[in-house]
Amino acid sequence: MFSVIIPSYNSEKTIGNTLESILSQTWTKFDVLVVDNHSTDKTEKIVKSFNDDRIKFYQIDNRGMPAVSRNYGISLSSSNYLAFCDSDDCWDKNKLAMCAVYVKKGSGFIAHSLRLTGPSSKLVLIKIFQRKPARTFEEFVENGNNIAQSSVVIRRDILDRVGLYSTDAKFIAIEDAHLWCRILRSGENLAYINSSLGSYHYFSTALSFKANQFKANL
Repeated sequence: MFSVIIPSYNSEKTIGNTLESILSQTWTKFDVLVVDNHSTDKTEKIVKSFNDDRIKFYQIDNRGMPAVSRNYGISLSSSNYLAFCDSDDCWDKNKLAMCAVYVKKGSGFIAHSLRLTGPSSKLVLIKIFQRKPARTFEEFVENGNNIAQSSVVIRRDILDRVGLYSTDAKFIAIEDAHLWCRILRSGENLAYINSSLGSYHYFSTALSFKANQFKANL
C-alpha cells in the first residue's frame, strides 16, 4: 500500500492531469493526499471533482516551503510506503507496479528516470538528468543529484530514522536533495529503476528551476 503525497498551490492548470495519471495506475492499492497551500484558483474544486474515495484534500499554510506540505502529508498518511508527486508532474500507468516489484525485494528507497516536458530551455536539465544515478552516498557526492522528487518512494521507517524534509529556509527548493543525502549517508542504498516512468514538467518560473535543485551536491 502506497500513500501518494502531492503538495499544491494554484495548480489548476496541471493538477487534473497529475491526478488522472495517478488514478490510471495498474497497481490500485494506494491513496492520495493533496496538501494545498490555500490556493486562490480552482485547485480545490478540481481535486474535489474526482469521484474517488482514495483522494483526500487538506490545506495548510506552508509559509512558502513545500517541505512543510510534504511533512504534513506524511503525518496524515497511514501507509508504510510513501510516494511523492508534484502537482505539475505525471506518472506512467505502470509506475507504482514497477516500484512494488522493488518493494517486494526489500528496497526502501526507490527512484526512476523521468521524461522532461515544458517550454523552457532544456540544456542544463538534460545534462543533469543524464548523470549516472547515485545509488550510494559516495556516488551522490561524486555525481551530484539526479533523483527527481516525483519519482521517489520511501519506506516510512527510513524517515523515522533520518527525519523528514528540512524546513530550514536555507534548503527551500533543495530540501529533497538534502533528504536524499541524509538517507544515503545513513547507509540506505537507492534502488534505481533505469526506465522513464513519468514526466517532469518545468518552466522558467518554477521554484525548483530557479533554485537549480538538481545542481545540489551536498
